[in-house]
Amino acid sequence: MTAVTALSPATAVLVTAVMLSGGAYLVAVTDRLLFHAVAGQRLRLIDAMAAPVRAVTWAVRHQPVTTEAPDRILQVWAPAAYAGLAAMALSTVPLAPGVAVADVRTGIVVFGAAEALAIVAIFLPGWAPNSVLALVAGSRFVGVALSYELLSMFVLIAAALPAESLSIGAIVTSQQPLWNVLRQPLGLPLFLVVTAGVTFTGPLGVVDAPDLAGGGAAEHSGIPRLAWSAARAAM
Repeated sequence: MTAVTALSPATAVLVTAVMLSGGAYLVAVTDRLLFHAVAGQRLRLIDAMAAPVRAVTWAVRHQPVTTEAPDRILQVWAPAAYAGLAAMALSTVPLAPGVAVADVRTGIVVFGAAEALAIVAIFLPGWAPNSVLALVAGSRFVGVALSYELLSMFVLIAAALPAESLSIGAIVTSQQPLWNVLRQPLGLPLFLVVTAGVTFTGPLGVVDAPDLAGGGAAEHSGIPRLAWSAARAAM
């Protein structure tokens, strides 16, 4: 097995923060472009790139509106936990041959645990506002997410078996003769379904669904809404 050099704590935190922030920005830009493309509307790339900046400015200037007797501690912890789980999963992925944020020999287990714990983090915004529709949205996601986790288990185990290791670095190295996307062609599509489910995106967006008047996001505004949207994009 190739030796892995873990980054220093300060460097690891900085690299993880930069990658999550950059990834969240790219997700926001891509989401805006896809939204207009599906709607049949033309959007200039410069406008799509400026949209996240305008959204941040609007959220900072917008006064948060809360419900009666919300759980403010959970409202703060929800986006922090969601973003923290994204950082935990990212830390197990090698950045380059022999270089990783953290040398985790059971990285695939940590990655799967981050996906599983995301269910709790996503349920918290449904519970915290003390709102019926938000609670229904959170409960509905928990029920649906169990099926996503079953798919995730199959995908992660199938990736680890050829490598005979739980280290993501070893899994990457084992694909030198043949990529897993060719060895296990169903793995990537199933993983993309899991990704859409854990981030409640597109047709799997059961949390912020319009049939619940926005569901989990119905009671979010201002900086709390910005924090949750950023954590979701980071994941």
